[in-house]
This record gives sequence, C-alpha cells and structure tokens, in this order.
Amino acid sequence: MTLRYHRIVIHAPAFKLSTILAACIALVLPAPCANAQANTIELGSDNTWRTSDRAATLATSPLNRRVLDIARSLLARDEPGRAKKLLDDFIDRNGRDPVAPIDEALRLRGDAKLAMGNEYRALFDYERLIREYPESAQFPIAIEREIEIAELYLAGLRRPVLGLRIESGRGTAEELLIRAQERMPGSRLAERAAITLADEYYRTRDLTLAAEMYDVFLRNFPDSPFRKRAMRNRVYATIATFKGPSYDGLGLLEAELLIEEFAALYPAEADRALLTDALIARIDESGGAQQLVVAQWYLTVGDEAAAAYTLRRLLRDYPGTVAGTRALQILEERGWLEQARASDATRPTFGPSPEPAPRLEDTADEVGP
Repeated sequence: MTLRYHRIVIHAPAFKLSTILAACIALVLPAPCANAQANTIELGSDNTWRTSDRAATLATSPLNRRVLDIARSLLARDEPGRAKKLLDDFIDRNGRDPVAPIDEALRLRGDAKLAMGNEYRALFDYERLIREYPESAQFPIAIEREIEIAELYLAGLRRPVLGLRIESGRGTAEELLIRAQERMPGSRLAERAAITLADEYYRTRDLTLAAEMYDVFLRNFPDSPFRKRAMRNRVYATIATFKGPSYDGLGLLEAELLIEEFAALYPAEADRALLTDALIARIDESGGAQQLVVAQWYLTVGDEAAAAYTLRRLLRDYPGTVAGTRALQILEERGWLEQARASDATRPTFGPSPEPAPRLEDTADEVGP
C-alpha cells in the first residue's frame, strides 16, 4: 500500500478551522493507486465466494495465457527442457495465488517431464493436480497420462532408482490403474484401466487375480466392446486355477457355467475358441477325478460313510466319466450300491400320498365289453 503525503503551506494568518482539518486528513489518507488493490476473495450475501476485479482477471490475464501458450508451443516443437524451465518459474512465482491457472501449468510441466523421459517425476505433478484440483478440466487429462505411464511400466519400462532403471514398475502400474478406476468410476478411462489390469494378470499367468479382475470388469462395464474378450479369458483363467485332482474342484463347476453362458451369447466365437461340449467333457473328467481322490482318501483314513457318500455323489454328477466308472466298481465291490438302493426304497416319503390304482370293475364302462 502506497501513502502519498502533501506539503501544506499557509501564506496568511487568516485561515479557517475547516482548512486545517482538511490538511490533517490529507496527511494520513492514502492517495489512489493502482497497486493498492489486493487479490481478495470475498464471501457474498448469497454464501458464494466472489473474487475482486483484479483476481477475477488474473487467471485469464494475457500474461498468464501467454506464458502457458509459449510452454505449449515449446512442447509441440519438441523442446520440453525449455518448457519445463518456463513452467518452473511460473509455478514458483504464482503457486500460492488461489486463482492462477496452476492446474494447467502442472499438467503441462508433467507433460514436459514425460517428454524428457522423467515419467516418474511427472507423476508428482499429475498427482498434485488430481489431489488439489479435482474439478479442473485438466483432471481427466492427468488421469489419462497416469494410465499411459502405467502401460509403459507394464510393457517393460523399469522405474529409475538413483538414476538407473533397475526396479520393476509393475507395482506402480497396478496402483495407478486401480486409482484411475476409483477416481473416475464408470468412465471410459476407468474401463481402459480395468481391462489393461485384467489383461496384465492374464498375460503374467496370475490367473486367480485375472479371473477376479475380469469378473469385476464385466460387472462394471456390461456393454463394453471388450466384453467378449473378457468373458473368454475369464473362462480360461477359471479353468486354469484348477491345480489337479488333489485340490479343490469348485472352480470347475463355475467354469462349466461360464462356458455355457459364453456359448449362448457368442456361439461362433465359442466354436473358434473351443469352448464347446468337448471342453465341458474334459472338465467333467477333471471334476470326477478330483472327487475320486477325495473318496479314496476317506477310505484310507477309515471313514467309510464319507467315502460312500462321495462315491455316490461322483456317480450322480459325473456318470459318464472314467472316475464315475471306477466309483461304480468300488460301490459294487463293497456292497454299498445295494445298501443305497435299499435305503432309498425304505426312505419315507413326504407330501400327498399317491392315488390308488383304479379297480377293473370301476373301468368296465370305459373299456367296454
């Protein structure tokens, strides 16, 4: 604030009291000055924030626009180093100004760092933009840039450590892709992040996570153009989670249901991908083998009741398999098959009793002579 003082000269002893008061006031009052206006944000009577005239024009001032336009031009001319230096000075000078276009400056500086090969440092600018300016038009652009960096890391680019690219960037990529889905749920960027992460799990044979991620993708984006691929890969991933007859076979039952669903929606693609009855038959063989192993374990520990129950269930669920044939043999050898039939015959029935058969004399009129 600039104060302007005036020299008062009294030429005659005859003067008025009002003249003296005016002179004294002139000594302490500030003179009008363009620099006396401050950047202020005031709360209006309608409970909304309003900026002063100077603050309102600061964000779109010709000087600020000129700086950002020059930085954008330098990036277009493949001179990211000069653009970064210009943006560093701009952000340092205006970083605390509440209405300066810092969000756009951060995005441009992140782009400059990315173009210079410093993608990890660019993430700091993008993250600051995302956290501090969630309503900015630059917000989705920063999310897209982070997805692009995640894709670079998944493609094999290593993270820099002490100037050397020696650390895998997969963990950083996973975190960026998950954050993108959380920050913009239901958007195309979230869809891109979800399918990218699911495909990465599938590519690296992390099949349990792949099956779960494809399931999440299909629930969140049922109309996605990637739906067919996601459904097909989910089937393969679910089948591949079965580790053998000695392990739980619950995933095989789920895989059968997924195959039937896929074949109903995309019959031609199911034939090309061999997701047909032949694959279901192979799955049945694996499921039967798994239950046979369980039944044999019960026989080993002497739990015949559990073994008999498992064998009968195997025979019911997978009757035409090799394991089903072996289960029938074991049941017959131990006499459990006849016991099961006898227990079924003597088991009480519930509900309405069947109607008695009609007598011959009751139907004579209908049959005729």
